[in-house]
Amino acid sequence: MVTKQKGKQTKKKKTVLITGFTAFGKWSENPTQWLLPRFEGKQLGSWEVATALLPVSFVDAPKKLQESLKQYRPACVIALGLAGTR
Repeated sequence: MVTKQKGKQTKKKKTVLITGFTAFGKWSENPTQWLLPRFEGKQLGSWEVATALLPVSFVDAPKKLQESLKQYRPACVIALGLAGTR
């Protein structure tokens, strides 16, 4: 994406949002939550990385995701999760 800034063109960095979840059920930790700090604030080429740790809740997870989408305005979302019964 190219934007104009005071008469010159600059490349605007795109944001990728990576989400993970908190622990749930019989698991005291969720591996997805370990990954988030490794990516938060990093640059991947021309992409800026933002992360969001979502609660394991049908009510609260969508709210937190919506807040993160509004805050970061990502061009891409990578949603990670643990399939505990597989």
